[in-house]
Amino acid sequence: MHQIQIQTDQGRSIPWTPHENAGIACAIVDGETITGATLTIGASDYRISPALLWAFHATGRDGLSTFAENYAQCGFLDAIASAVRDVRNHHHCSDCAVDWEDRWSCEVDDDCPGCGTSHSPLSSDVLIDIELDADGIYQLVRVDDDGVEAIDASCPLLSDFAFDGDSPSPTEVAVGAGADADTDAAIAAMRECLYKVETQLLLSPHGIDALMSRVMLADVERCSAIATAAFGPR
Repeated sequence: MHQIQIQTDQGRSIPWTPHENAGIACAIVDGETITGATLTIGASDYRISPALLWAFHATGRDGLSTFAENYAQCGFLDAIASAVRDVRNHHHCSDCAVDWEDRWSCEVDDDCPGCGTSHSPLSSDVLIDIELDADGIYQLVRVDDDGVEAIDASCPLLSDFAFDGDSPSPTEVAVGAGADADTDAAIAAMRECLYKVETQLLLSPHGIDALMSRVMLADVERCSAIATAAFGPR
């Protein structure tokens, strides 16, 4: 199993082991962005850009499986490219004159939708690629319609990665038969606040620093405010 250590603009380094339907479980600083990440596999560390981390995360379980299968056979660069690279292939069937396109991670043969004959692409457009820069960081490169390559310098919010299927939602909250929508929402919001605090404690083997103490306290205070507004002072 590989692990990713995410660095943020708040000076935090957050461990994350991706698996099916699980995002990062941690308290979130408002507006906190990802500035980099390190992917560790065995004894090897690979530094990846925020944009590449986001693209890798977006591939989901299938992308992670493809990466794991290809890593041992062809190395890190080809493995990560097989998961996130995007190539548009243009085909023409000489047998029935059908033209079509497909999207894949490489230039690959495809069967004609008209007669089923396999054909290699006439041409291919690389839309998304991977590049190792001079600082040893694997970057996500996007190619525009004119073929101009540019490194994707976007820094996604940490909150985009958090609670991906793990966070309690209003539909998961059991409430009484007479509860209304406001009560339902309040219970869900309180559960989410406390969930953040609990998971941050579990994911902090080196203790809670001053920054996270403020974040967690803010979550507890928000939970208390929601409870007071919904159910009155205790």
